[in-house]
Amino acid sequence: MLLGCIQAFGQESRKEVCIGFPVGDSTLDTAYGDNATRLSEVVSFLESVKKDNTLELVGVSFCGSASPEGGFAINKELAEKRRNSLERYVRERISLPDGIISRPEGFIAWERLAELVEVSDMPHKEEAVDVLRNVPEFTYNNKGVLVDSRKKHLMELQYGRTWHYMHKHFFDQIRNASVILVTIRQKPIIEEKPV
Repeated sequence: MLLGCIQAFGQESRKEVCIGFPVGDSTLDTAYGDNATRLSEVVSFLESVKKDNTLELVGVSFCGSASPEGGFAINKELAEKRRNSLERYVRERISLPDGIISRPEGFIAWERLAELVEVSDMPHKEEAVDVLRNVPEFTYNNKGVLVDSRKKHLMELQYGRTWHYMHKHFFDQIRNASVILVTIRQKPIIEEKPV
């Protein structure tokens, strides 16, 4: 009787944890909000994956975000610093190979804002979601000059009332968060199968 081998692969799974930051700050503060609990959860999760020989850590993404009310350059720098603070914190506690680390671009959490608006009771939310999902973040003319933006459209909705509502109810949930995504899958299991 001949024996053949087949590989059984488990599913990938993702874990996402948001870490909060005070307004305009990029210093990771474990005493801020639920940060201590969430950071402990990230480190414990990574430790448990590393100890489990049936699991393989295949990707860790560090992301930073800011809310849209600030200027472009300031928001970009703030989001990058927040991402770097989170990455430094995690990597000082858990050894992670460089090859599985990614740092996706995108520093305004537009999609998260759209999700928050969609499930809210905000007046005229359909218009806001349409702008968030369908208006380009920036529009330039053929000379490379900025002529329009998603932010401008949002600020003009309902004579500024939509922007004010989002600022009051949602911006704190996107302005101060960096996100870590961890992807794992079961290591291939070699099974012997009669042929």
